[in-house]
Amino acid sequence: MESFKELALPAFLHESLDKMKFDKPTPVQAQAIPPALEGKDLIASAETGSGKTAAFGIPMLTYLTNQSSKTALIMTPTRELAEQVDAVLKQLSGGRHDLRTALLIGGMGMDKQTDALRRGARLFIGTPGRINDHIEQQNLNLARTGFLVLDEADRMLDMGFSPQLDKIRKWLIGPRQTMLFSATIPPDIERIAALYLTNPVRITVGTNSKPVDRIQQKILHTSHARKFDNLLVELKKREGSILIFGRTQQSVDQLAQRLKEKHLGGTYIHGGLSQDQRRAALDLFKDGKVRVLVATDIAARGLDIQNIAHVINYDLPYVPEDYVHRIGRTGRAGAEGDSLTFLTPDDGELWGAILKELGTAQSAIQVLPGHFGEGGEDSHAEVSAPAVSPAPQGSGDRHRSGGGGEGRRSGGGQYRGGRHQGQGSGQSQPVQAPGSGSQRPGGGGEARRSGGGEGHRQGQDGNRPGGGGESRRSGGGEAHRREQDQDHHRAHQDIPERHQRSDHSSRHRSGPGGGPNSGSKPGSQDRHGSGSRDRHGNESRDRQSSYRPETGVVGKVKRWFRKLINP
Repeated sequence: MESFKELALPAFLHESLDKMKFDKPTPVQAQAIPPALEGKDLIASAETGSGKTAAFGIPMLTYLTNQSSKTALIMTPTRELAEQVDAVLKQLSGGRHDLRTALLIGGMGMDKQTDALRRGARLFIGTPGRINDHIEQQNLNLARTGFLVLDEADRMLDMGFSPQLDKIRKWLIGPRQTMLFSATIPPDIERIAALYLTNPVRITVGTNSKPVDRIQQKILHTSHARKFDNLLVELKKREGSILIFGRTQQSVDQLAQRLKEKHLGGTYIHGGLSQDQRRAALDLFKDGKVRVLVATDIAARGLDIQNIAHVINYDLPYVPEDYVHRIGRTGRAGAEGDSLTFLTPDDGELWGAILKELGTAQSAIQVLPGHFGEGGEDSHAEVSAPAVSPAPQGSGDRHRSGGGGEGRRSGGGQYRGGRHQGQGSGQSQPVQAPGSGSQRPGGGGEARRSGGGEGHRQGQDGNRPGGGGESRRSGGGEAHRREQDQDHHRAHQDIPERHQRSDHSSRHRSGPGGGPNSGSKPGSQDRHGSGSRDRHGNESRDRQSSYRPETGVVGKVKRWFRKLINP
């Protein structure tokens, strides 16, 4: 198919396509629309931004025009994608009253959505969670649904929507035509396809594991301490709009706040915001009123944001294939694109998985030197995958999950990575778990138990409030631990904040004055000092003083008795 004019479409669709200046179909449209117009089920794998909405929208509107008693259902993983699909279908339908839509998404009141359903909407567009809510409240009846679309199906499964999809499928009775679109076709998508589709036509357009050639990829080796400073330098060097990806909602919040404090503010978006907040942030960025958007992977796929000049991966994504979708936000519509990824020493295993997904050698990606003496062309070893440690031995064996860093306790071994293996004396090599490049903001810390020393906390995504301090007990040695972010099983996707571990829980009840290994209780006093804190939240101690103030009822009684006998 070389032109839409070759298709036997309703007249209003040809008029709408002309107004939208859709002359030549994209590859996925050219392959998907003809069999869909014949009523066949279809499963399509195509690159993000390939024109999938029109690929299913044109056959769907044609079906509804010919079948006046039927309705259609479109399910998407995110609210923003649902809104975009709704907008495109309204353009294609030309505002016809017999093809009204109902947008069913979270973050908005249900009353307005219920009114749209009662007014006779025939196109139901939404996210699985809210669609299921309307079904359970008997606002939505799918008995007449004859056309079904699962858009970004792999993303829906990644976000944990499988239970909702199973519930919705039970209400889809009678014959229907189904189109499934997914960036990749892993086994779980094949399972969904077997449940929803019948003898589907299979289409694959492009190579999903490789970014387009017009995107120039770069990496910059840095440390957690210098990561934000390097970001500031890169932002000042660049012109045009910039999309910055963080890993979690919390890290996005903190990064946006730090940029605001440096008067480089922009806006930010993640799943913890209301729909009005998310829409307002996107509008500011799309309209060019701000040049920087900080986002979780919610902005990696499906969003129609044109002319993004630069993508910066401040944090690596949890899932290697999401890297492709992130950098695919730039270099769209034939334009040149630019992506930069910050790599810290903890990112080795995850970065190796990304390179494997890309099928690219590390030497093929340009390495930028750090602006503060880090990195350079010889820095590949900084992110090399860690070696596997031998089995733990001796009485000092210890296994720990989560976290990272290294620690010594009176001659105890080092531990680093997702699973720590230490020995009673000596050292062990690290075993790093997948996703171990993640660190909870504020997740550094240092504690000295044997002799003097300093305690220091640094966070990958910003300093934790009150995040400094030291703890001394007696003797020599040093313990340092950087806690990693072990999130919910859906953590690599953007999910509501209540599903993420809160900041206070990440402190392991150690309080702001010490790391997880400090052994001190919240607000505890040094055994050899006064335990006061400075304006940064750090504890200051007078080594010469052994006085410890008495508190509680007993302390009050003693002070009263002293005054009585020593007036």
